[in-house]
Amino acid sequence: MLTPTEICRAELRYDAQLDCSPDELAGRRRQREADRACCESVRRHHRWLDLSPASKAELERRTFARLDAERDAAERAILLKNPLAVTADDLDMLPFRDRLQVETKIMMARHQEQTKLLNFPGPNNVPPPAPRMQTAADLQRKTFAPVHYVVPGFIGEGLTIFAGRPKVGKSWLALDAVLAVASGTDVLGRKVEQGDVLALMLEDNERRLKTRIQKIVGPFAEWPSRFTYATEWPRVDEGGLDKIRAWIKSVSQPRLIVVDVLARVRSQQQGRQAQYEADYQAIAGLQAIASEHRVAIVVVHHLRKSGSESGDAIDKISGTLGLSGAADSLLVIDRDGAGITLYGRGRDIEEIEAAVEFDRADCRWRVLGKAAEVRRSDERKAILDALMATGASMSPADLAAATGMPSNNVRYLLFRMVRDGQITKAGRGYVPCNAANATNALTPSQRIVLPPPPY
Repeated sequence: MLTPTEICRAELRYDAQLDCSPDELAGRRRQREADRACCESVRRHHRWLDLSPASKAELERRTFARLDAERDAAERAILLKNPLAVTADDLDMLPFRDRLQVETKIMMARHQEQTKLLNFPGPNNVPPPAPRMQTAADLQRKTFAPVHYVVPGFIGEGLTIFAGRPKVGKSWLALDAVLAVASGTDVLGRKVEQGDVLALMLEDNERRLKTRIQKIVGPFAEWPSRFTYATEWPRVDEGGLDKIRAWIKSVSQPRLIVVDVLARVRSQQQGRQAQYEADYQAIAGLQAIASEHRVAIVVVHHLRKSGSESGDAIDKISGTLGLSGAADSLLVIDRDGAGITLYGRGRDIEEIEAAVEFDRADCRWRVLGKAAEVRRSDERKAILDALMATGASMSPADLAAATGMPSNNVRYLLFRMVRDGQITKAGRGYVPCNAANATNALTPSQRIVLPPPPY
């Protein structure tokens, strides 16, 4: 019986005698190899049938042990390599059933490697230099330029989050601010210094934006050339920050950037990233640009639906404290039963609680004054309207029922209104001073000044 080597040599001699092309010879050889593999498989099958059950079990155990050892060795060899250098040929070393699991491990390793590259930017992945430490004496000798306010009392340099409920008028106020700075006019009753502005009106199209500018500026006035706008913008982690830096360098005097709205530019949250960290990182890059170039960046955002358990308007801003922690200033415009109030708080601005109103004639916001004083004036007006409508003397209980205000508040306001000469005492009730003089219903002895309430 010939050995496999002798059979192979005989086949080669036979092929040499044939007048065939190299491709045909190669095909004949592949066919012979396939036939030999088929015959070997048949022989192995017959040998397997001749084995006893114990021999079959032992052969299966040894075969699976060898395959597991080969798989583990291949997996260790792949994972010990640089994950970024693993090729498809390396994965072919593994059985198909284990390839998906190893590919998942490699994907996670590559993600960790990319995260390291992001955390340590710079050429050749060189970590940043160690922080420079100085003494308080060195700080005392340094001089810094004063904080510049784009809208005095409301918007200073740095990043400001401007939040409000949907359709309350946030975009109108933001647009009014950028137009005022671009043209050097006024907004919220404050004269502003002229400069270059960038308005990212990402919830508007050009038609709506043009209509709004016409209502604020007017169709016949000259529109400012220092007003730059865009209705589409990449997210901050997809080149948006680089484009903002490029715009800052392209203009002579950048002063204000408005981003309307945050959800259109913030980076997508990673799989297991904490919500606080995601909120903080959403505006950290914008805050760094504002501090680096000393410009004001206003990011328009929304309020949460549930309100605030503490009663603080700033706590109504949608999201975690990561947003308010990363921002330099916070502005909230909110509506309640008493009217619309603009709240503000920040590192470089005084706390704000101003009553505002929206003028539908020119679509601009106006500051009425401090919210407490304006609300107090509104309450006095409600009392006077109730007295004038009745035309007769009304007791504190009657006025509380007519105005819907708490009885203690009504009594306190009545005392102050008598002192200020707005109303006067008439028997057990009160009447307006002009009505009392017109009817001459009260004698001088009846016009007494009430003692202050006991609270």
